Amino acid sequence: MKAAPQESYPTYPDEIDLFQLCADLWGKRWWIAGITAISVLIAVLYLWVTPPVYKVTAYIKSANPTNFIVINQSGVDKITPDDAFRVFRENTLSKEVRRRFFNIAEIKSGFVSDETTLTDDQLFMRFDESLVLTDIGKEEDGASEVRNASIAMEHRDPQYAAKVVNEFIAFSESLSVKGFLEDFEEKRTKKLDFNKNKITEIIAFAEEERRNEIIVLTEKNKLALSKAEDELAALQAKAKNKREDRIMVLSEAVSIASKLNIIRPTTLSEQIETQSSVGAVSTEINNYDQRNELLYFLGVNFLNAELEALMQRKTDDFSDSNIREKLSQIELLRKARKIETLLARSDDKAFVIDKIGPFLQQVEHLKRLDIDFSSVEFSRVDGPPVIPNKPLSPKRSLIVSLSLVLGAMVGMFVALILLGIEKRTRVSA
Repeated sequence: MKAAPQESYPTYPDEIDLFQLCADLWGKRWWIAGITAISVLIAVLYLWVTPPVYKVTAYIKSANPTNFIVINQSGVDKITPDDAFRVFRENTLSKEVRRRFFNIAEIKSGFVSDETTLTDDQLFMRFDESLVLTDIGKEEDGASEVRNASIAMEHRDPQYAAKVVNEFIAFSESLSVKGFLEDFEEKRTKKLDFNKNKITEIIAFAEEERRNEIIVLTEKNKLALSKAEDELAALQAKAKNKREDRIMVLSEAVSIASKLNIIRPTTLSEQIETQSSVGAVSTEINNYDQRNELLYFLGVNFLNAELEALMQRKTDDFSDSNIREKLSQIELLRKARKIETLLARSDDKAFVIDKIGPFLQQVEHLKRLDIDFSSVEFSRVDGPPVIPNKPLSPKRSLIVSLSLVLGAMVGMFVALILLGIEKRTRVSA
């Protein structure tokens, strides 16, 4: 039997024989191994020269609501745990607060490099960039306020970083409480001044009302007194005229009685001479006197006695009850006891106590208010900074692996270049 003919495949000049390529690369294995070793050595030298950087993280959360009960019941200000934590968070992010902490805490030495000389501003920039605040849980639970956060710091000394983070949290907390305390005292002072001013205004208004009342009462009393005096003068003039009229009537009666030689009381009745009863005569005389008729029959002696008494009278005030009443009224108006009492009043506070009472209570409450802010906290440390076992950077295993892969790739690339040069040399020969 004849052997079957073998199939032949066409060859092309630009084809690559992988088996031959692998054999050629194997021939250059020392180049590849050497370059890979150099790459790994460079990576190891980099890891040996570069100091490790550690990341220290502390976790904080909002304060307990019971922490603000005394403040919220003070009547001066109100604050919630969310408000307090927002103030604390703003302070931790504030460049001014960080600058103050950087200068006060004397932590500049931890950011000084041996190879370079940096200014204070450059050192602060290093510190500011290394200290990072991250909000936690806001996007997950959809809360409108941040209630949890973390403060992290990257540094080559983990113990130093933990110390700085702790001190910065304490500094921000102290500054937050101190700022709130200053605002609280300012608001308390303003409320105290407001209540005192209201008390002063009410008392001043009462004093002004009292002065106005005195003016009104004085004017009314003056008018009433003038009117009463005018009425008294009219009554007195009337009584005087009445007395003068009586004097004239009596004078005429005396003149008539003298001419008729009537010395003692008598009557027209012819029976008077025959009647010796004095009572009857007196009855007739009284009747005449009451009728104001034939007054001269009273006799000269009787008429002169009355006339003398009227002429010696110095005042007619007692003769009319209206005059006595008017005199009493004038006496009361002149004394003006209400005006006298209002003028003698030295303090109107007791008369407006119902109006100023609530403000006085507020003043006493604000004066006696004493809150211990040393126990007030705006945040709580949920997890203190822990010194990590492994550095954040450089990542040794990753760098060595990458250097190994990169070295092998570069080695193979160099080997291919060398193979190409050798092939060209053989072809030209």
